[in-house]
Amino acid sequence: MLLLSCFLLAQNPLKCAGQESSLLDQAASSPEMRQRLITGYESSPDKFVDERMLAVAISYAMETNYDRAKPVYEQFLKGHPEQKRALRGLGSIYLLQQHYDEAIRNLKSAWLLGDVDSLYPLTVCYLRTQQYDQVEHLVPNLLIQKQNNFDIINCLLEYALVRNLPREDLILDALDGAPDKDIVSREDTARLIDNATSRLKAIDENNKTLQAIYRKVIRGYQANTYAWPKASLSGVGDAYALLGDYTSAEPIYQQALKNNPDDRQALVGLASICLLQHKFPEAIANFRKAWSLGEARILPSMAAAYLAAHDFDGMKDLVPSLLERKGENLEALNAVIAYAIARNPMDKDLFYKAIQGVSDNQILRRPDTTDAVVKGLKFFGDEERAKQLLKLKARQDKGLGA
Repeated sequence: MLLLSCFLLAQNPLKCAGQESSLLDQAASSPEMRQRLITGYESSPDKFVDERMLAVAISYAMETNYDRAKPVYEQFLKGHPEQKRALRGLGSIYLLQQHYDEAIRNLKSAWLLGDVDSLYPLTVCYLRTQQYDQVEHLVPNLLIQKQNNFDIINCLLEYALVRNLPREDLILDALDGAPDKDIVSREDTARLIDNATSRLKAIDENNKTLQAIYRKVIRGYQANTYAWPKASLSGVGDAYALLGDYTSAEPIYQQALKNNPDDRQALVGLASICLLQHKFPEAIANFRKAWSLGEARILPSMAAAYLAAHDFDGMKDLVPSLLERKGENLEALNAVIAYAIARNPMDKDLFYKAIQGVSDNQILRRPDTTDAVVKGLKFFGDEERAKQLLKLKARQDKGLGA
């Protein structure tokens, strides 16, 4: 969230003619006027009262001299406690300085007096202090103000993502305010969208909200491919890939890697669609590079590519890392078991090393893990434990618990 933009918003001239003196608008828009006001005030402060004093406070603030602006705002508000622009300006300075209680007090006063431009900085304060119940009260107003307003859109997205399960309805409502072609025009918005898609993808890759976001991304990209930010190109590849259009996804990932050979998102995306298309050598090469750049999450997928290619020697150096992750990632456990069984001769010691320390409850958590362990136990002659696991699985399937 860009707090500086919040402050600049707080100082912009009001949109309704006649509501504010032109002197205040000039202080907000003209560096020359600001300098004249500041010079005059510092030579004869007693001559500056009422709107001239407020114009000085705005001038200091616009010049980012917040320590000088704050006492002038405070002095002005003693005589004009309900001046909305002054309350907003002072509240925004407190927000920039992370003095949230004082910021909320002033911004809330301005908001209750009808100052629409206080809505965004007030929401930022509540988000920063995790006062989510207060944000909830503001959501209807935020939705009214969302159209083409990326500060408001970002607030809505951030709030939608604070829960363990994102608020999908609010994500879609927020993004509805952003034109397709501009959806990732701001880096902070692009980051929030990446966060949203990652969270939703982890829940279910067939999630309808996720698909709707990706369709919006594709529409925005297609509206003007040349203007699309290079840093967000991988996200377009992800959108096509998740929607099953691998033919469109592949050249976009390749272009992203041409722009930045170390683009981990593009490497993982390209490797994943190569794996799905049975292009195993290409998948392995891209997974390898992503892993070398720190993408540990792709380890089970890279192992799957090696297993599918029957390249057991190539996979050998992955086994220690897979074993390290077996307790937290059952796909890693599955990969080691598959590797131990698929080798010729089969590796009994590795199989038992893989399942050592893994509880029956963990094994039964995923049907593919259960099947792999039972298969291995039977291969290596441990029929009794295989039968025991199958009995526990049957009880679990009947809802009786393991």
